[in-house]
Amino acid sequence: MPVTSSSYTVGNALPDGRVQVYETHSTPKGPYTASYLAEVTDDKDAILAARVAGINETLKAWEFSEVIMSAPAVLNLVEQTGAQLAARFWERAKEAFKTDKFAYGRLMWWLYEMVSAGYLTSAQVRTSYNTAFGKSLDTTAWNSLVTSRIVPAHDRYAAILAESEI
Repeated sequence: MPVTSSSYTVGNALPDGRVQVYETHSTPKGPYTASYLAEVTDDKDAILAARVAGINETLKAWEFSEVIMSAPAVLNLVEQTGAQLAARFWERAKEAFKTDKFAYGRLMWWLYEMVSAGYLTSAQVRTSYNTAFGKSLDTTAWNSLVTSRIVPAHDRYAAILAESEI
């Protein structure tokens, strides 16, 4: 769940005319507080709203990391929709493919295991892939991509997991 409530209080003016502002935000992960010096004329409501947006984005990123790094299981999303998680997944996969093949393998392993266990359907994954990459792969083209790209990355990562020692 995103930030559920936010408020701020303004302290006394300092000798230079600025004021100390104290923010409190309630989140499912617990309270978040922030303080800063502001000019008396600063739009504290706008600053509060911007911080809320940033906290909400951080909560989504944390949830994504928790989901992706966990064993495949039923998705119980709180901070974002399935579509938002899928978009974040494919963005992470694109970046990992370029910069971190091990992380890419981990992502493809998780994805394939989620489909194999029935927590996601191939159609859901194909739709999210098409959306993320601006494609319109049909089932045949998708199955070819799974066989040529996703399964090999999954299998390489699974082989690493199967090793018991260095």
